[in-house]
Amino acid sequence: MVSKIIACTISAQEALERLGDETLELVDCRWYLDGRKGSEAYATGHIPGAAFANVDTHLADLSIKDQGRHPLPSEDHFIAAMLRIGVDPAGEILAYDDSGGSIAARLWWMGTQLGMKVRVLDGGIQGWRYGLESGPSQREPLGETTFSRGEKRFADGILTTDDLAESIRAKTVCVLDARANERYLGNFEPIDPRSGHIPSAISFPSANLLDASQHFLDRAAIENLFAEVVDLHQGPEVVTSCGSGITACHLILASQHATGIRPLLYAGSFSAWSHREDLGVVTGSDPGSGDDL
Repeated sequence: MVSKIIACTISAQEALERLGDETLELVDCRWYLDGRKGSEAYATGHIPGAAFANVDTHLADLSIKDQGRHPLPSEDHFIAAMLRIGVDPAGEILAYDDSGGSIAARLWWMGTQLGMKVRVLDGGIQGWRYGLESGPSQREPLGETTFSRGEKRFADGILTTDDLAESIRAKTVCVLDARANERYLGNFEPIDPRSGHIPSAISFPSANLLDASQHFLDRAAIENLFAEVVDLHQGPEVVTSCGSGITACHLILASQHATGIRPLLYAGSFSAWSHREDLGVVTGSDPGSGDDL
């Protein structure tokens, strides 16, 4: 695991003080599992000057098969998508949502994995008390950027399904499942073909990292929550998973925000795993083990 303290979040007050700064790139990342459209929420009201990033088209590439519901796009696809919505990857990107950063964290992970400066608005749009604007985006597409990712790749921060299965069998990883506990248990599965969880995975809902107002808990509290299930500093390699690789990024954001440790991402997550009939799943509160594969 890579250990490095970086500024991962920003408060609404800090963001307000930067509003109007030409180097600040605001991006609305709202998305909903229940079928509501983030674009409609954006049009109803968004932080002034913000662009809108569609999880399905800008933060994923749905043309890629067998890698889950939100396959990671290529690095060039992502950079081009940012330019297309009028966001310069060379700027300072501020991503937000209305779910405690659990969706915006996907943009944060993708951007920071490539060396971009990205922070997530702590508390989301609910904590923004300084007025909204409505209607479609006024951002113009950009044709070029000074940003260069060099040799940085998404692949350096992820595990594939086969890699994860091998690591679970070898007992060299600790998998943290960011989904709601009822989905982990297998009591409820709204979208994936099988219910339950990846063998050996520990239930670690990303919602537990937030207070009632959708702000992150303080750093010490977050570090303690992680410490209850895994030693980030001395233990096995930590890998985060969720339904489709979105909220799993929220666990990575929280870990790096509170401890400086950046776990790996299982990008395909349960949506990819559950489609593999050669791989087992476990239901109930027992995590299971590599023997269940």
